[in-house]
Parts: sequence; structure tokens; C-alpha cells
Amino acid sequence: MSSDGDSNLDRLRDAGLIIEDPLPEPFEHFVNGLTPDEVNMLVAVKKRLDGAAAWHGLEPSVPGQLPQFTNFMVF
Repeated sequence: MSSDGDSNLDRLRDAGLIIEDPLPEPFEHFVNGLTPDEVNMLVAVKKRLDGAAAWHGLEPSVPGQLPQFTNFMVF
């Protein structure tokens, strides 16, 4: 799901790091407290991990096929 905003939640959702909507309050509070540099770093790491997976013929994380601990955010 793509968003229209530039909030931390929107940027992490657009990057594929947040897959639950709505995000549970403790996770939303955590995400809202991230600095712009922290959000940029998380987005960059996710992009590089997805690139590494693609390089080896693997699919990026797919909601519904993730371990239990990644129900809300994918890292």
C-alpha cells in the first residue's frame, strides 16, 4: 500500500518495512520518534537487503510468509 505523505510511518510503509495497518500504538510511537536520519538509514538498509536477496534469486519479504516476530514491521 503506497501512501501520500512524508511522515515516518508513510516512508517506512512505502519502503516495505511496515506491513500492518494500522500499526499497534507502541510501534507507531516508536516509529514517530525516529529522526529523519534514522528513517533514511532503515530505508537504505531495507533497499540493500532486498537487492542482495534479488541478486541471489530470492524474493523480498512477502507479508503472510514472514516469521511471527515480523507481523508488524519487516527488518
